[in-house]
Amino acid sequence: MEVLLAYDHPRWEEKELARGLREAGARVSMLNVARQPLSGSPGCVLVRPVSMYRAYYTSLYYSSTGSTTVNRPEVIRAAGDKVETLLLLSGRGIPVPRSMIALTGEAALAAGEAIGYPLVDKPPIGSWGRLVSLVRDPGAHRDIVEHRDMIPSPQLQVHIVQEVVEPVGVDVRCLYVFGEVPACMVRRAPRGEWRSNVARGAGVEPFSGGEAAELAARAGDAVGGGVVSVDILPGSGGMVVNEVNGVPEFRGLARASGLDIPGIIASAIVSWCRR
Repeated sequence: MEVLLAYDHPRWEEKELARGLREAGARVSMLNVARQPLSGSPGCVLVRPVSMYRAYYTSLYYSSTGSTTVNRPEVIRAAGDKVETLLLLSGRGIPVPRSMIALTGEAALAAGEAIGYPLVDKPPIGSWGRLVSLVRDPGAHRDIVEHRDMIPSPQLQVHIVQEVVEPVGVDVRCLYVFGEVPACMVRRAPRGEWRSNVARGAGVEPFSGGEAAELAARAGDAVGGGVVSVDILPGSGGMVVNEVNGVPEFRGLARASGLDIPGIIASAIVSWCRR
């Protein structure tokens, strides 16, 4: 069986997934979508571009040719747009932070007054915590709104305004693979940083699934399945799902869990594509 691995940056994850796919018995070909056009109709495509839109259009293209894509375009779109993710999760009764969606800066300031400060303000697209702000007062919120209004992107001028879930700087990331949750980890932000992204230097620790794994399974189902990661905030009032990632990084999870995460993902993909 042939698997096309489509990517735009050859990270550790992509190299290890290629290794895992070969070990699982697949013939692997590589396509750098930043350098080469989309073409052909392979049997199975593993969609791994970092750019959400490159990932979405790659999956959409190959799905239209009859290829089996992991993830499907609707999953990448749903996970890549935080507004859509939030609505899908809440519509399924999955606990999420108290949130308001504001389509303009003026509406964001009104949402801030309704939610109360401190709060979190983030755009509907983006990764690694970029443009996600911990806002402590209305003055700081006005500055953030002014800065975002200067960005020539309608999506980045949309605000998701959310309550702060304590403790700040700690979350649980779980991996969802076709309905199963093989591993979770705790991420802790480094000193001087409140965002718990591994790309920003967060420390990682092993974590036993339990409630988090159950929430991750429900969240993965809500966005349409496939292979995603789910970020969960362990709030004092109970766990809430914060975000879902449609092209997940997992180097930190492999380190924290001690598991061959790329091998687990690759074996599941080969089994899925052979159905």
